[in-house]
Amino acid sequence: MRHPWRHNRSYHEWESLTPVVDVLGTVVAVASVVVGAHAALFFVFALEDGDSATMVDCALFFVVIAIANGLVDLLRHWRRHHA
Repeated sequence: MRHPWRHNRSYHEWESLTPVVDVLGTVVAVASVVVGAHAALFFVFALEDGDSATMVDCALFFVVIAIANGLVDLLRHWRRHHA
């Protein structure tokens, strides 16, 4: 007899990690959207004005956002598999 999908060996039900990691993930996600939207808007304004220094600053915001999201995902993965 076949087991339901939730009893499969490959199925993992993740419990909540810790309140701190859960909140950190939410804060980084919301900040990514807010800061990313502002950086995109200011990048467009700088592009229209030809301000290359502001365009570089806005591009750096995108890099920092990507690094922060990657670190939070790495922390979540590590906590799920090693803690």
